[in-house]
Formats: sequence, structure tokens, C-alpha cells
Amino acid sequence: MKIVVGYDGGLRARVTAAVLREQGNEVSAAYVTKDGLLPERIRRQAADDGLLITEVYGDGESSEGIVSALCGYMKVYGFGAVATGHIARVSREEKETVSENG
Repeated sequence: MKIVVGYDGGLRARVTAAVLREQGNEVSAAYVTKDGLLPERIRRQAADDGLLITEVYGDGESSEGIVSALCGYMKVYGFGAVATGHIARVSREEKETVSENG
């Protein structure tokens, strides 16, 4: 699966990307920023981790803003999922139905 990881160069993001790659996924990194600037430290860290990283415009100061920006990026560029190294709460308007047999 093609997955974009919210990446800030921290240990959680790095481990998330590494585990997903070990599982056979195609992983790219995205850094959410209001000003369009990707810090050189983060660009170098992503390169060291073997990741292509892209700046994603959005509210990088709140969890909701980061998740919203990443989900928009995922949809536009054809990723199958978004991942972060942080705990997130997801709300869905549509409910899925699961049968008793699985």
C-alpha cells in the first residue's frame, strides 16, 4: 500500500515509517507547514531514513490541522492511508456494518 507518514524527524515518525516499510508498504513523508518552509534538519533526517519528503501546506500547530492537511494530501496524490507516530482520534460520519460471521 502507498502510505504517507506525517513526519517531523522525531523518533515516533521515524519508527512508524521504518515499520511500515518493513511490512512492504511504499512510504513517503510529509511535513505540514503554514509557511511552506521545510527545515533543513528535517529534510536531512528524511534523506537519512531513505524517505522522499514533501511540504504540505496546512495548520501545523494543531493536531486537527495536521491530520486534515495530511488527509487532503493523501486524497489528492493517491495514497491509500495516512500514518503518524502519534495517537489520533478519528471520527466517521458513516458507520460500517460487520456481520456476525466476520
